[in-house]
Amino acid sequence: MKTILPIALILGVVLVAGCGKPTSATSTLVTVGDMVLVPSGSFAMGNCMKPVKPRLIDKVKAFVRRQPQPELLDNYPDELPVHTVMVSAFYIDKYEVSKEKWDEVYSWALTNGYAFDDPGEGKASDHPVQTVSWYDCVKWCNARSEKEGLTPCYYVDKARTGVYRSG
Repeated sequence: MKTILPIALILGVVLVAGCGKPTSATSTLVTVGDMVLVPSGSFAMGNCMKPVKPRLIDKVKAFVRRQPQPELLDNYPDELPVHTVMVSAFYIDKYEVSKEKWDEVYSWALTNGYAFDDPGEGKASDHPVQTVSWYDCVKWCNARSEKEGLTPCYYVDKARTGVYRSG
C-alpha cells in the first residue's frame, strides 16, 4: 500500500496537468465589474491522448447509421496534430449570463437595430438564460459591447464594417 499511494499521487498530478498546459500565465487577477481579464497567451490544442485510428471514415459512417463504435468518440481527425494556438486578451464574465442581464441587453438591442430569433428563457431572473441559439448569443455579445461603449467582436464581412446584428 505504501508504494501504491505515491504512484497514485504522481499519476493524479500528471492527469490533472493534462497535455494542454498554458505556456503563459499571470498571477494578478484583473477584474472590471463582474468581468475577469483572460490574458493573452498560447495553449496546446488537440487530442494528445489517442491517435486517430485507421479507417475513421468507416467508423463515422457506422456511427451515422446508428451503429456506434465507442472508440470513435475520442477520435476526430480535426484534433490532430496537437498545435499551438495564440489567443488575444479578452474579458469574460465571472458568472453565467442571468436572465435579468440578458433581458436588459436584449431590450437595448431591439431598439438599436438588432434582431433575435428567440427572447430566451430562465427559471428566475437570477438564473442563467436558456434556450438561446449560438447566433443570438453572438448578436447579444455585440449588443452588450456597443451598449457599454466597447467595440463589437462579430462582423458580417472581412473588412469589419458591418456589425453582425441580424440573421
